[in-house]
Amino acid sequence: AFFEVGPEKTIGWLADCFRELTEAGHLRIDDPEGAAHAFIGMVVGDLLTKRLILPDESVSMEELERYVRQSVRLFLAGTRP
Repeated sequence: AFFEVGPEKTIGWLADCFRELTEAGHLRIDDPEGAAHAFIGMVVGDLLTKRLILPDESVSMEELERYVRQSVRLFLAGTRP
């Protein structure tokens, strides 16, 4: 239930955005759902793993922003037409 109303809903929304951006010629993505999963994995995966393994170690907003910006740059570099 949680997965359907949280993460799965976000994946669907993001896939729709990627599909629209691809149709408009702004991105080059063959599989919008797969790309949405990959993007979420890039943005959340390492941070979530770190929080699970080291729950007492905090992440500063500066570190979080740097990490997310790098993930977005890498994703866009691989999907630009």
